[in-house]
Amino acid sequence: MIELRAHVTGGGEVGARLRSLRSAVQNIRPALPAVVAKVHEQMKDQFRTEGARGPAGRWTALTPTYARRKAALFARRPILYLTGALHDSLTGDGPNSVVTYGANSVFVGTNLPYAEAHQMGTARMAKRQVIDPTERDAFEWVVVIRRYLEAAYARGSKVRQRLSTAFA
Repeated sequence: MIELRAHVTGGGEVGARLRSLRSAVQNIRPALPAVVAKVHEQMKDQFRTEGARGPAGRWTALTPTYARRKAALFARRPILYLTGALHDSLTGDGPNSVVTYGANSVFVGTNLPYAEAHQMGTARMAKRQVIDPTERDAFEWVVVIRRYLEAAYARGSKVRQRLSTAFA
């Protein structure tokens, strides 16, 4: 948890900036759609590389029996892309995509019942971590939020300037 405390007496530009920043820190919700867009792009890469971009590494190959069956019915479709529903739900394009916002959080996922079996593996199916963010991914999310907070800090100065002009 990050806690930011500031007690500002009086007015001034610094006070206006800090009040604006404090308000932004208490609710980063306006920045979260940009974070979700990043997550969706990262998930597209995860599917494109068949897991190779994530820390868990490339997804386990299909069993020879299933690979033959899949090739006969759905030629040239990559691993975890039979109908495209899982891909579409995790890249933001599908009806099964789940994005839930809080004031300082966001959940990105899918409501497809078989997604967890792929993510965790089962006794009969290899674990293929679809959701497998890298440290770089998390850094990119933080950059989005940092830019939002920097903009809020700058807005505090602009608000003060507008008020000064209005009451001059």
